[in-house]
Amino acid sequence: MTTCRCVECGLNQWIVPSSGRCRRCGAPLNFAVFEIPLDPDRPSELNSSLGFVIRSIRLKRFKTQADVAASSDIERSMLSRIECNRATPHLTTLVRILHGLGIDAVYLRFHDNPAKLGPQSLCGKRHTLG
Repeated sequence: MTTCRCVECGLNQWIVPSSGRCRRCGAPLNFAVFEIPLDPDRPSELNSSLGFVIRSIRLKRFKTQADVAASSDIERSMLSRIECNRATPHLTTLVRILHGLGIDAVYLRFHDNPAKLGPQSLCGKRHTLG
């Protein structure tokens, strides 16, 4: 698991789906945890989860679609289609949208299924994209 430190009181705490506030002082921790299921047999669930996450973040930050679209350099109608799960964004578009929402980092967490792993498993190793 990953930890974070509260900038107000300095408490180290686990990053888990929660209120996004410090357990001790209640200050905002400035992160959110969203779980998106990855099921190859049901790809439509990934699209609907992604649209839901983008919309949820936008609403939590009190931004309109026009605000995010302008700061992401995409059409507002395209953002609407993504949020309503009628379009799937390219990775570069997704990164621009997240940047437009004020998100500067995304952490991916992978769960390996031992039954599906081959001898070349990357399990237990840290990898960076660079």
